[in-house]
Amino acid sequence: EPAEQSAPIWTALAGWSLPLRLNFGPGEVKLKVGGETKTVPVPESGVTSTVVDLSEGENTITLTLEGAEGPDARRRLVVTLDTTRPRINISGLSGTSVELDTMRRLRGTVVDAAPESIKLGETELELGAGDSFSYQVEDLESPQTLTFTARDQAGNVQTLEVTVMTPRAIAAVNSARGLLDDRTRWNAANRAEQGLA
Repeated sequence: EPAEQSAPIWTALAGWSLPLRLNFGPGEVKLKVGGETKTVPVPESGVTSTVVDLSEGENTITLTLEGAEGPDARRRLVVTLDTTRPRINISGLSGTSVELDTMRRLRGTVVDAAPESIKLGETELELGAGDSFSYQVEDLESPQTLTFTARDQAGNVQTLEVTVMTPRAIAAVNSARGLLDDRTRWNAANRAEQGLA
């Protein structure tokens, strides 16, 4: 069984190819990636380079120095190519907006194989169990547009803009539309009675 070495996660910035610098020779190195095998000559210096095409997901690269024996004659690299952007899920999202209850706690998750961070504007939010996050929204009288940005360990980025309606904003919008509930009507009448309307 070849020795297994760790390798970084590569992104589309690697051009879908992995440049390898081999210190293996001299001789010929056979590289096997998936079902593809290619031979790379290694000069007397023992150093050469080649490019290996990668597929999305996990790639196992097996290198064998022809005619050599022992553990140094074989290597195996496991390289992951990840070009898939993370997905941001917001609880209660309808289209691009969400209405919050009196707790005003917005909750969501980042869906990705290897999520790294979630930000609201420039503020980084904590990723909890199940890659979940939450944010306490200020109860303003007008809708708020919040911009979330998720990044995964491969550097892929996804942005989502959400319009948030808190109870005061919902009441203000309903009032402007003439859609007053009983409590809003009571508040309006009470303010008028006190000369505040």
